[in-house]
Amino acid sequence: MHTNMLTDRDYHKRIQIIQQKVRDKGLDGVFIFANEAEPANVRYFTNYRPVFEAAGIIIPRTGDALLLIGPETEALAREHSVIKDYKKLLEFRESSDPDYPDIKQDTFNDIFKEMNNGEGIKLLGLIGTNIMSVQVYEGIKNALPEATLFKEDGLLREMRMFKSPEELLILQKAAGIAGKGFEYAMNRIKPGMTEFQASAECMYGVYSHGAEGTGFAIWCVSGKATNQAIGISTRKVIRKGEIVQISMGVMVEGYVSSFGRVLFFGPMDPEVKRLLKTGLTANAMTHDLIRPGVNASDVAVQVYDYISDQGMGDHVVYGPAHGIGMMECEYPFIETTSQFIIEEGMTFAVDTFLAAPRYGMRFEDTVAVTGNGVNQFCNFRREIINL
Repeated sequence: MHTNMLTDRDYHKRIQIIQQKVRDKGLDGVFIFANEAEPANVRYFTNYRPVFEAAGIIIPRTGDALLLIGPETEALAREHSVIKDYKKLLEFRESSDPDYPDIKQDTFNDIFKEMNNGEGIKLLGLIGTNIMSVQVYEGIKNALPEATLFKEDGLLREMRMFKSPEELLILQKAAGIAGKGFEYAMNRIKPGMTEFQASAECMYGVYSHGAEGTGFAIWCVSGKATNQAIGISTRKVIRKGEIVQISMGVMVEGYVSSFGRVLFFGPMDPEVKRLLKTGLTANAMTHDLIRPGVNASDVAVQVYDYISDQGMGDHVVYGPAHGIGMMECEYPFIETTSQFIIEEGMTFAVDTFLAAPRYGMRFEDTVAVTGNGVNQFCNFRREIINL
């Protein structure tokens, strides 16, 4: 059972919207896939997220949506899913491939035959193709040997690009928790701790302030490891005179805010300070440049040109912002090659990351595009923090 700002009506409205998109495209239905690592596709329509297993949802041209789960998660689906009609399929079992001989299971064949008032499926759109397991894909193909399958991830991207007022409030809450969690951890992290211990302080900070979960594994990295765009905490001891990077995503009601800050202990090398100042200026530029009616590529080009003018163009790994919502990183992306106009209702993680050979830095926050700029959901200590 879900709570807070989203209601059953919100989820059912989303199903109705994509069902109309299915009809407009001339499809007989869409099959949407999710797994434990990437639950957003299914949770967006159901509030259900799989644990250990995978999950799917079939939305036919006409009739009711159907949730597909693995053999073990019936009680979980019954408790959390807005869609109360569900089937258990072996293809969605956990990756260790147990047989479950004593649990009654359904099949894709039986399910597809019942779709569209018994007319079945001839044209099926697939969403979540980049994460779909082979056994699920083959199960669909074997059940629909005469059907044509289409990659239709764009249908869901179009919906999730723009956030409702309720979604924006959830993201704002998640961003606020990230700031509070970081403040808690910042006052406890110190030289002599391991990166694991620093990450644990961050995790306690966000959970104690109301996080449902994390959008990705919180990491604290220090020294040379800060030049990794994606990090993993280790047993390395944090020392004075080196950069410490905190990155964390806070989840509330399935929505994720992303937060990144740099800490420093003791004297700072002038080149490190120059990197941080360049990154902070680029970060502020990105916040100022994102506004409705602007071509996304223009934002990326201006930020990249500034960084290049500082002699750090080779430190850029990716564009200055990316979409954010039910995934920490989702469409659309602000890159020099982007071909879209920024619009009100979009949400972005302004993610300034620079990687030098011996160190790196990231400042990251979640924003929503408003009528004349952005709403910065959290701007706690967006500065060089030397403790």
